[in-house]
Formats: sequence, C-alpha cells, structure tokens
Amino acid sequence: MIRQIVVCAVTCALLGACAHPPPRGGMAQARPYYPVIDPATSVNQGQNYSFDVAQCQANAAEVAEDRADGQVLGSALAGAAIGAAAGALAGAHAGAAATGAAIGAGVGVVAGTAHGARAAAHTAPPPQVVMNCMRARGYNVLY
Repeated sequence: MIRQIVVCAVTCALLGACAHPPPRGGMAQARPYYPVIDPATSVNQGQNYSFDVAQCQANAAEVAEDRADGQVLGSALAGAAIGAAAGALAGAHAGAAATGAAIGAGVGVVAGTAHGARAAAHTAPPPQVVMNCMRARGYNVLY
C-alpha cells in the first residue's frame, strides 16, 4: 500500500512539473477583428458593415470554439498517455506497473485537460474566417 502511495506521489510530482503558470497580468482576452474595407467598391457602400461584421465575428467565434474543444481533447489524451507511461515506470520499481499506469493515466487526464483548457482560453477567433465571411457578403476587404 505504501508503495502505491509513493508511486502516485512520484507520478503527480512528475506531471505537476509540466504545469505552466498563467502569463503576467492574468489571462489575456482576444480582441475582435474588424476588417478594413473599401466602401466605394463594397456592397451598399458598406452601410451594413457593423451588422455584417458582428455576424461574421460570431461565425469566427464558433470556429475558435470548435478548435478549442479539439485542443482540450488532444491535451487530455496526451496527458493520459504520458501519465500512464510515467506511472508504469514508477510502478515497475514497486512491482505494480499496472497500478502505476492506471494512477498515472488518471492524473495525466486531469493535468492534460487543465493544460488544454488553459491554452484554449487564449485561442482567438481566426481573422481569416471574418475576412472570408465579409468577402462572401460582397465587401472588398483590404486587410
């Protein structure tokens, strides 16, 4: 029993060493992207710009959310794999590689999910989605 606790503690310490503190000044919020258009050559001389750009930004936010979900899932799976490997190695010394792998995988999933969620919080909506959306609505997007 003591060996299993030691294996778990070593695994947690190894995975905890991979954690990163948040950037200075806290979490950064992504700014919305406002494309620059040429009103003279855009649909209705750009009169509906505010409405259209808001809808395009909402589309881009959905794309960013989908990417973030994939990022969290990928980090969780990577954490499980790394945790299981580290736990198996640590557990092998105690004669309980399978137990160590199971504990390491559990800790790895938690650590990987947390890391992926933190990284996903910094995922900004891609400006290219807004640009493509505005072009599809008839705007001449300069940049």
